[in-house]
Amino acid sequence: MLAWFWSANSTGTSEDNDWMNEYVGQLTGTPQVYQVHWLRGKALRDRWAEEIVLVQNEMDWTCNFFLHKSQEWADRIVPSTTDEHPGHACYAARQSRMYRQLADDGRDAFQKLKVGNEHDD
Repeated sequence: MLAWFWSANSTGTSEDNDWMNEYVGQLTGTPQVYQVHWLRGKALRDRWAEEIVLVQNEMDWTCNFFLHKSQEWADRIVPSTTDEHPGHACYAARQSRMYRQLADDGRDAFQKLKVGNEHDD
C-alpha cells in the first residue's frame, strides 16, 4: 500500500489526474510509477548497506568479547595458583585458551567473509 502523499492530487482535479493514469512526472518527465519503484529500490539498497555495516561491526564485537573473556580467565590463573588451588588455575587456563581459540577462529572466518564482500558503491 502506498503512503498518502504518493497518491495526493497535485493539480486539484481528481477526475483527470488519477495516480495510476499519470505517466509523466512533473519535473523529470519520467513516469511516476518508475519514480516510486526507484525510491523503494533505493530504500531497500540503503537498508542492506546499513545491515552490512552492522553485521561487520557485530563480527568485530564478537571477537572482542571472546578476547575479553580470555583475558578475564587468564587474570584468574595467578590468584588461583597463589591460593594453592591448582584445579581452579587449570580450569581458568583451559577457559582462557578456549576463548582465545574462539576469537582466533572467529577472526579468521570473519576476515574471509569481509574480504569476500568488499565492493565499491
